[in-house]
Amino acid sequence: MAFRGLPQTNVRAAQRSLDSDDDSPVFKKPKLPVKPFRLLDLPILIREKAMRLIAPIDLFDLSLCSRRMTKYVKSLRLEAEQHKIIMTKHQIMISVNFPGREVIWWDFKPFHARRIANQIRRIGNVVFTQSERVSDGTLNTGEFYCQYTDYEKGIAAVSEHFQKIFPGPKSIIINPFSFHELETLFSHEHMQSLNSLDICGFEQPSIKMMEEIFGKVTLKDRLSIKPVTEGDYVIQQAFQVQSFLELRSAHWMSREHLLQINCRVVEIYDHNFVSEDIEALAAKWKEDTSKQWEKFLFRWDSGRPFCFYNLDAEAWDETKRESHFIYKINQETRRIDCTDGFDMEREDGLLATLVLEQRDEHQFLHFLVFKERFPEKKRIAELPSKLAPLYTQLEKINREYHDNVTLERLLCNRNLNHEEFLETYQVWKNMFLEQGRVNTQGQQLRQEVFEKMRAIIAA
Repeated sequence: MAFRGLPQTNVRAAQRSLDSDDDSPVFKKPKLPVKPFRLLDLPILIREKAMRLIAPIDLFDLSLCSRRMTKYVKSLRLEAEQHKIIMTKHQIMISVNFPGREVIWWDFKPFHARRIANQIRRIGNVVFTQSERVSDGTLNTGEFYCQYTDYEKGIAAVSEHFQKIFPGPKSIIINPFSFHELETLFSHEHMQSLNSLDICGFEQPSIKMMEEIFGKVTLKDRLSIKPVTEGDYVIQQAFQVQSFLELRSAHWMSREHLLQINCRVVEIYDHNFVSEDIEALAAKWKEDTSKQWEKFLFRWDSGRPFCFYNLDAEAWDETKRESHFIYKINQETRRIDCTDGFDMEREDGLLATLVLEQRDEHQFLHFLVFKERFPEKKRIAELPSKLAPLYTQLEKINREYHDNVTLERLLCNRNLNHEEFLETYQVWKNMFLEQGRVNTQGQQLRQEVFEKMRAIIAA
């Protein structure tokens, strides 16, 4: 190392100071001794505060050390946002989600090749002799994976322990034909009270298989059954769920069953219902204000007649509601044209409509309840306040960067209505795509803001 501009004696002295092992306060930081301590020896309140700073995946590992540690972790009352169990042919795993914290995964069937796992973990009565922990800070996840082929037994043990220390709603996605001990799996008490259940696959479950799944299970929010089911088996859980019900086949369902449903969103594809049954559904909604139904969908192929007999309904009146029913699915906004719908009003002020929709090769019958009669009008009225901060951001960018073109200046105009904005934005975007131009820094910043504005307007 060279020290220019200093006398040679000072250079040598400085070099010696850097190279020496003396205790000079200028060139060396004092070493503070770090002493290990026992977490369990801390006072209760301090121990709990310290443990709350530990990541959930580390708390889980700590809880496996002893029953005492399990008790301490449980006493933190750290609730999970969701426990999800996936049991399909290609994926067998458990995930535990927390608000604002890392996700824990326990994978029984990892996709990627791993080195030999040799860590031993005992959970309940199950010993996993081939397990390993892997963390991924970039994805904010921590994963355990193991080689254990008694899947039902392993899932039950790991899930029960997760539920014990991190209580929270449980969801299961399962293909029943990939497993042979369903009765054993659902015999565990913690597997009998679920928030949601999705049954996937294409093969038709037998009555025995349906009984093994639904014999003891209660559901709260969601039930989705993709495969066709036996026509005579009554699925009682269809009357329990409150948020979403999807039945690929419901030939077992009578009119009385239909009116027992208490779910907000219902999709029924194969069924035996006729016009009179749907009329009874609408009449039930109209007379019973406790019914919180929002959206029913029935596949209603063109060969099936649909007409009213006794229902008091009217044609669409644009002064009473908008022409389209707007809803969201998987974060995507969708619209159903209800201009040909038959409307009815309830004494509490709600309005519902019955309308047929042609979608590809199928026809669907919708029963839709307008919680908000003019949602699009309300949404458009709120756009200026939502877009105002973004226009302010554009003004700041324009002051710093003077590289905007004519279309960009137009897009920055607050007086541009939402339809004009979308049209202008598409022209501007196509222009740059066709020219293959590399945007300047200012244009890149504006493009980010324009895209945010487009997403808000088109929502």
